[in-house]
Amino acid sequence: MEFDAQRAKYYAERISIPRQTGTPGEEKVIDMVSAWLSDFGYEVALDPFTFTAAFDNIIRLEIFLGQLLIAAGLILGSVLPGAAPLPALLVVILVAITPLIHRQVLRNALHDERPGAASHTTNLIRRCGKVYKSANIVARYTKSGVSREKPRLVIMAHHDSKSQTLSLPFRISLIILVAVGGLLFAITSILALLLELSTPLPFVFGIVAIASGIPLLLLRSGNNSPGGLDNASGLGFLIHLAEQLGAKPDIHEAVEIRFVVTGAEEFSLMGARAYLSKLGKTESLKPFYLLNFDGIGGGSIFNISGGVRLRPGLTPSITELVADCSSERPTPLRKLNFPGLLMDHMPFSDAGLDAITLMHLGRPVFNIHTPDDLVDSIREESVREAGEVVMCLIRKIAQQANPSRGPENNQVQC
Repeated sequence: MEFDAQRAKYYAERISIPRQTGTPGEEKVIDMVSAWLSDFGYEVALDPFTFTAAFDNIIRLEIFLGQLLIAAGLILGSVLPGAAPLPALLVVILVAITPLIHRQVLRNALHDERPGAASHTTNLIRRCGKVYKSANIVARYTKSGVSREKPRLVIMAHHDSKSQTLSLPFRISLIILVAVGGLLFAITSILALLLELSTPLPFVFGIVAIASGIPLLLLRSGNNSPGGLDNASGLGFLIHLAEQLGAKPDIHEAVEIRFVVTGAEEFSLMGARAYLSKLGKTESLKPFYLLNFDGIGGGSIFNISGGVRLRPGLTPSITELVADCSSERPTPLRKLNFPGLLMDHMPFSDAGLDAITLMHLGRPVFNIHTPDDLVDSIREESVREAGEVVMCLIRKIAQQANPSRGPENNQVQC
């Protein structure tokens, strides 16, 4: 059975409506996807979660503090040059502690309603943003048994969308300019004092950082994007994949496959974090793979992000398997690690699990988070190629799990 790109695009068209977390559009898509997966023969469960959207507010606060420190440094540099490095040093400290702050915010943003579970830090963070409710959709094949020896493959895509006053590439570019400009301002300010140099560089870098931060401070989110590429494309791809695998019981006998459709990806990957928090400790005791789809068909450049390097002698990583399946394809598979780009595999990779995201890059990515993010931009040829690679990957995982079946029962065109 070949992967039908038109069928995947059909599902993407059905769910390509504004569906920001907490809106009727999200509820409608959750109901549609759950019904489809149930019709394919899967046991479907909704896994609701509650969270505080504090992360974006914390970032705005960090940017504002950074701008104040840079402005103070520029003013002191013209009035009292000897004191200018003090704000610069504080900028370095702010940048250094930012990852620690982010980890605390994200760790405490999910609500745990058990008595006594909320710490003082949790209660503080809950005051920093609006509270939202969403749900993950978890579908599993129940006609085959579950065993500790079976590898687990989690196939994931998010169902929510959002619009913003800045497109995704422009927003990421501004974030990079703020961070790099702030650091260069601090470094050049300190070096100018230590080396007794007279240079305009601190002023130039400081102005760049301040100017780049202003649009980010004014950035607002809404529900005006149909989310065709982000991520009706990836979700439609997952739905058709589930439809195909529902008719392949031999695959499910060898591999324990879970389809997880996450909510609130646009809120710092909250749905993925909620699912990760409920994974059992046994995941580290057997082969575990996570395959996330985001922006499938959005261009001709096929990209992979994430993955772990496994020790020699262990089963191949999902990155190695995907690379093997795509090695003879006309479109090369490229590694993508872009600062500021959040994808649902990241919490799992951070936890040491073997997790990746597959996506395409092209001109349509400039429409992400805008009303122009339409399904029409999805390239069927790219979707078809991704489908063939993913089917090859699943067959390879099944063959590794049960090599006694022999290549004649597991081999596919790769």
